[in-house]
Amino acid sequence: MALVVPVVALGLLETAALPAQPLQEEPPQAVPQGKVLVALGTLAALGTGGSGGSAGGLFFREYVEGDTNTALELYNAGTAPVDLSKCYVKTYADGVNPLYDTQLSGTLAPGKTYVICSLYTAGIVSCDLGSGDIRFNGNDALVLHCDSGVLDHIGQVGMNPPNGNANGAYWGTEPVTTQNHTLRRKCSIQAGDPNTTASFDPADQWDGFSSGDMSDLGKHCQ
Repeated sequence: MALVVPVVALGLLETAALPAQPLQEEPPQAVPQGKVLVALGTLAALGTGGSGGSAGGLFFREYVEGDTNTALELYNAGTAPVDLSKCYVKTYADGVNPLYDTQLSGTLAPGKTYVICSLYTAGIVSCDLGSGDIRFNGNDALVLHCDSGVLDHIGQVGMNPPNGNANGAYWGTEPVTTQNHTLRRKCSIQAGDPNTTASFDPADQWDGFSSGDMSDLGKHCQ
């Protein structure tokens, strides 16, 4: 194809055809293998989003321990739904010995709660899950696992609590202890504590209530 350009001669506008110049194509540049791997790794890290996303906003919000009733409440403080089928609560007897893995189910929307009860308690109050494995007492540590990671805990894993009485050992001091009390997370707490082996004093993040008080189960700072 010829390239046409204007030529001015003797006051007249004429055109002259110039021979077409072949386009110079640059040879393709090889991408170093390392950069390809980095790019793919970045895409994998970003993920695709959607429902059942990261469980990072999930934590224990309430703990009920008494002579007859035991229950736990989880809260999703994140911005994405959590796929609870990837989560479970592990019980450590006397804070040391792994005893039960309580598998969760369903999807928990942001700003919602999930109540786990013993079979006996499930017959009294509304629970999202009733399980025979929810039968902890004051010296049993509880750990929340999701997506192969730890999100939160109650008690100290690897240690039988130092405080106790005729009814057994517990963490904390009256009136905020893990024995014969209901504990509710302070409203200022918006994330769990994954450090399961750190010393545990419930008064740091929890408020204490009387044994078996389940009046607030299923609610969050309402």
